[in-house]
Amino acid sequence: MACSRSRLPPTLSPCALQAIIGLVIPLAFLFGGLYLPKPQIPNGAQNGHPHIYWLWAYYLDPISYSLEALVPARFYDQSRPSNVNHTVMTLGGPVNSYAYVTNLYAVNYQHRWVDIACLVAFVGGLQFCHMRATRVKVHMDR
Repeated sequence: MACSRSRLPPTLSPCALQAIIGLVIPLAFLFGGLYLPKPQIPNGAQNGHPHIYWLWAYYLDPISYSLEALVPARFYDQSRPSNVNHTVMTLGGPVNSYAYVTNLYAVNYQHRWVDIACLVAFVGGLQFCHMRATRVKVHMDR
């Protein structure tokens, strides 16, 4: 995914976009929910602030879908008995690890296939754009 995302801009304009591609990846992780989970993203729609675009950046970022697909799957375990709870120690006391992750990141194990489908669409779309841009660039250079 990162390879697809980083190949497309230099294909279109090698000089200018290669210089700024180093900014794209950290911004993707910033808006992807790793540093700032979805529940903590400010909702500017209620207050009239420009932060409403942060939520759109979250939904347009493929890293958010990969986190939503992988993080709950790591803590969700159907095979363990219901009386065995894997807990995380928090300031409020022990909490079930799956409940802690789903509350912190606002993710759900049942949505993993939708997230994987979104990832496949992102990668396929970026690869298609890269192939088209390469074809147009080679044709223009002749």
